[in-house]
Amino acid sequence: MKKNILFIYSIPLFILFVLILHGCGPSPEANLQLKIAEVDSLFIKGVKAGISNRDSLMDEQRLLAKKYTEKLDPARVPAEDLFAAGQLYFFAGAPEQAITVLERKDLNQADMDYLDFLFQLYAQNQTLDKAKELFFTFIKPQKPPQGENYYYYLYYGYSEQGDLEQAMEIIDDGIVALEKQIANTLKIEKADLLFNMGHKKDAMAILEELSREKLLTRRLRASVQAKKNLFELIGKQAPELLVEKWLDSEPLKIKNLRGKVILLDFWATWCRPCHIMFPHLKKLYSDYHEKGLEIIGVTRYYGMFNQMGQDLRNISPADELGWIEKFKAFHEIPFTYAVAGTKDGEINAKAYGVTGIPHMLLIDKKGRIRYYSIGSGRASEDKLEKGVIELLNENI
Repeated sequence: MKKNILFIYSIPLFILFVLILHGCGPSPEANLQLKIAEVDSLFIKGVKAGISNRDSLMDEQRLLAKKYTEKLDPARVPAEDLFAAGQLYFFAGAPEQAITVLERKDLNQADMDYLDFLFQLYAQNQTLDKAKELFFTFIKPQKPPQGENYYYYLYYGYSEQGDLEQAMEIIDDGIVALEKQIANTLKIEKADLLFNMGHKKDAMAILEELSREKLLTRRLRASVQAKKNLFELIGKQAPELLVEKWLDSEPLKIKNLRGKVILLDFWATWCRPCHIMFPHLKKLYSDYHEKGLEIIGVTRYYGMFNQMGQDLRNISPADELGWIEKFKAFHEIPFTYAVAGTKDGEINAKAYGVTGIPHMLLIDKKGRIRYYSIGSGRASEDKLEKGVIELLNENI
């Protein structure tokens, strides 16, 4: 009888021990799909509530996702919740753990949303060979809509890493695989790649062939012409800029800056890749301004401003200029800004072959355009710094 009583009393003690050991709350791996839905909806709820500061909303998402992933064990996530767990890790700013979770699934059984998410993570985290294998093995055979995006991710990724042979392989495959109008956009990228590899004649031949295409869209025809203008500019005198307002500088003329190296940065307040280049441009200015480098940030009026917690539309040039000044101070930009009117800004862009921003050009001490770089990233940073050093060391 005594033994039975001891046994009965030992049951609650055992349960208490288990609860202490494993915690009294639900498992961190429980309800993951509800948790990601909650994190994902924070942004929509914030916008509906009138919160326009995207950064603060994203911070809230990140903090909540961190809370849900803090004790999450990737190896214990149920198979049906792998996608949700990967998204939570992504929002929490932990892409490596997101990849680890997603890779647990048999990709032969994965749907396009799953494959696309894993591809994005590979591409953004510079594991391009994995992204390439995933695309050609699992994604491309499904002929996804907007399949050109995968080619662009891989092309720009390999270009940024300086692996131009792989970049060319991606471009050539896309030109064959994609619908003609989309393939034509890749041909423009191929011309750009060939030009940067030193094959100007081959690059111009592609552009000439494209310009003879009768069914080329107006936008593509304009891009082809702008790229031809850009290629032809290299080695020639830089045209003067049309500027309505100079910020933190007296009006400048390129012809009056002979003896200095000039970096022109075509940018816009709404352009995220432009923002990514700011720290590098500021460093270049800090390191080389005293040695003869001038940087001019070139922009124009767009009639809107959606930074620094603002979402302003159809604003006047005067109001936009005020916000550009605040934007410059906020980002502590030390070099001058050249702000053009809308039409003059379009003329500047055409004169310098601008088809996308950030679009940066280096002008040597004799006023000749020598190098250009388009887009943010390590490849642009390396090219600009090497170009600046080379041109500063040249004798007039």
